Parts: sequence; C-alpha cells; structure tokens
Amino acid sequence: MLIQRMRDGSEGLMAKIIIGLIIIVFGLFGFGSITTFLAPPAKVASVNGEAIPQQEMELAVERNRRMLLARDVRLQDIDEDELRIVCCRHW
Repeated sequence: MLIQRMRDGSEGLMAKIIIGLIIIVFGLFGFGSITTFLAPPAKVASVNGEAIPQQEMELAVERNRRMLLARDVRLQDIDEDELRIVCCRHW
C-alpha cells in the first residue's frame, strides 16, 4: 500500500523536477570524481631527471623505517626528513 502511494506520487510534475535535479547533482559530482581518478599521480621528487611518484616515495620511506626499527632504533630517534633524503639518494 505504501509503495503504491509512493509510485502514484512520483508521477507528478514536482516529483519529476526533484528527480531530475538529483540526477544532475549526482552527475556533476560523479564527473568530478572521474577526473580525479584520471589525473596523473603526484610527483614529489626528481632524481637524475627521473620523476618519483608520491606512492613510491612513501613505500620507500616506510621500508627504510621498518629496517631501522628492526635494527632496534627507537621510533623517536628516526628523523622523517632525513629518511626521505636517504630514500631519494637510492634512486
């Protein structure tokens, strides 16, 4: 009964306008998210003319951080900036 009332109410002009506006809004926001996925990955450094994507840099930093922690270096003693510089030297 309730579903039938909703269906009957959706046949009016006002309901069609509201549904059209919702479709337009979803379409515009959906288009924005598609362009985000198509954008090239951010480059954070360049070593010897080779651009390094942010994701590769973060993976290398995390790998080196874990190696230091495995060598019993305290987390407070690890300098994040120095770790990033060391990662760039390896490229």
